[in-house]
Amino acid sequence: MLLNGVSIEKMKEGYSKIRNRGIANAFSYMKIIENWGSGIPRIIKECLDYGLSEPELIDMAGDFRVNLYRGSKNGDKVNDITDRTNQTNQTDQTNQDSLSEAEITLLLLIKENPQMTNAQMAQVLGWNVSRVKYYLQKLKKSSTIKCQGSTHHGFWELLVKIE
Repeated sequence: MLLNGVSIEKMKEGYSKIRNRGIANAFSYMKIIENWGSGIPRIIKECLDYGLSEPELIDMAGDFRVNLYRGSKNGDKVNDITDRTNQTNQTDQTNQDSLSEAEITLLLLIKENPQMTNAQMAQVLGWNVSRVKYYLQKLKKSSTIKCQGSTHHGFWELLVKIE
């Protein structure tokens, strides 16, 4: 959660408030910290430099969340995938009657980028990694996908037609 006196607007400008002085001093001594308050502005700058949407900073009454999007400024990747999921559900029911909406969404993401890691999939879809792993295992058991190559340099292969 955000500390008293810290707002999203202030964070975007580089304002920082130390939560734990002992850890902060240790990190500073070990040169893990470059500058106080530089993280959020640097994340925003890097996203914009790469042509990505600005991260979404959300203060939710006791919780703080940062949403990072892989899609360009012109489109939100999650919405694109959801739109294609809905189109697929309407046009190709014969091959996908047994698949849930979550499975189809994951398959569309794999089709788009077969080299994505579980963590990258979770980030794009707004899921936690364990949910991604659950559906990947389910899809592997049903012979819908299979992993080719090693765990570090492999990719997902679709064994069904998905549009």
